[in-house]
Amino acid sequence: MKLLFIGIKPMRALLPSLVLMYMAVSIQSVNASYVISDSLELDTVHKVILQGSYLEASTGREEASEENNFQENLTEEQESLDHSFKYEGYYTFSSPQRELSSWEVLLRPWVVSNSSNELSDPFGQGGTSFEGEYLEMREFYVRKNILFGNPSYALTLGRQQYSGDYGIWWDDSIESVQFDWDNTSNGGFIAYGQRLHSYSYNFNGSDHGTTNDLIADELDIAYLMAEYWIKPYSDLRVGVRLFAQNDFSVAHDNSDSSDFTGTKIGFFAAGNGINGQFKKLDYYADVSMTRGTHEHINSNGFLNGEVDSKGWAFLSDIGYQLSKGTKERRISVRWGMTDKPDNQFAGNYVAPIQSDRATNVGTYSTGISGTFLDNRFTNVVFAGVSFKAEVDDRSQLEFMVFDIRQRNSDLPLSATIGDNYADGDGKHIGKTFEVFYFNKMFPTAVNGNLLDAEYLVSAGFFNGGDAIVDKVFDFRFSVGINLRY
Repeated sequence: MKLLFIGIKPMRALLPSLVLMYMAVSIQSVNASYVISDSLELDTVHKVILQGSYLEASTGREEASEENNFQENLTEEQESLDHSFKYEGYYTFSSPQRELSSWEVLLRPWVVSNSSNELSDPFGQGGTSFEGEYLEMREFYVRKNILFGNPSYALTLGRQQYSGDYGIWWDDSIESVQFDWDNTSNGGFIAYGQRLHSYSYNFNGSDHGTTNDLIADELDIAYLMAEYWIKPYSDLRVGVRLFAQNDFSVAHDNSDSSDFTGTKIGFFAAGNGINGQFKKLDYYADVSMTRGTHEHINSNGFLNGEVDSKGWAFLSDIGYQLSKGTKERRISVRWGMTDKPDNQFAGNYVAPIQSDRATNVGTYSTGISGTFLDNRFTNVVFAGVSFKAEVDDRSQLEFMVFDIRQRNSDLPLSATIGDNYADGDGKHIGKTFEVFYFNKMFPTAVNGNLLDAEYLVSAGFFNGGDAIVDKVFDFRFSVGINLRY
């Protein structure tokens, strides 16, 4: 819930002068309840974000002339002023005393106005983004609680959000039916679904995007997701996860680079301490194996043939509390690694509804290997160290360092970290260094209500390695202020 965000985005080595400033206002109300009738109650949460950006750049780049075989230096002056407005609401209908209600209905609409599709919501998660004014129904579902008379069981039908501490298994909203249960000592869920539409309406017409269209990579894919966990001890949770995808989209689609059908199964463990001992130790470990088939589409839109995909992935995060007195201090090591594929379709696969987001409570970096790169968790090995410390009761400081490398340097770099950098000739992608400072100010009474203010300052840089051409050096700085009234 950030009120002000001013940032200098990553800068390329050939961008000697670039200033990009964000300013955003976000106001989120406290949860309000309205009794509509004796059998119906409405709970609401409202969030409004007003955002503006100013871009001023003097960019230098090099272009090669094939005829004369020489490099030509070009300079471009660019200046733009953009804005964005977003309303996000949570409307939950249920019988009175929602905690004991046997049913509930959730509607989560977005209303957005963007002057540029480059100006995305810095606080949002997923969703449509294009120029103009549009409406999107991000979530809508009906949930039956206390299923079969058991408060541990529930059944949900509709477009719903799937997420976890790490998005490598699921991190998106899709239309699905889900059965979940939680018996304290064991629990889990099983869900089946498919993306049917974007559920967005563009008020500007087709000039800036087409209503309800999905991109080709998202069309006609059925998903099966399941998780089962047990708690053998109060401080330990272990379990298994299943993810299956069946891509039945039309073949020979030049805009859809690959149709993947396969299964991913894995084991995870998370906890604090070991059987009552070593209580200052916390850990998470996840190992998975993927098996499936890609139907590869070449640049002309014709099927080249099937490629068998066999991959594996491992992720671990181990932390240790160095606390003294009431102040928390934690140092942790995160390590991730995938198989070494022979081609870009052969290794560990990341589905359209999976991501590299990490959403651990109390940590302000949302990337699995830092916030600089889009880690696609394929053909990669990375390791990092973070240190988080409470400066005082209302302040927190966090440092993060990551080193990222390719397993097979012959494969395109875009398959590992996205399209922002050109391929070099080595394996070392680079190192990221980031620091975050968070402070929560003392609440102030305003007109009988409390005004809470927080701010977050972050800075960091990315030192590219030999896997990136010219070994770029990028940096970023941002300031955010959060208000709750």
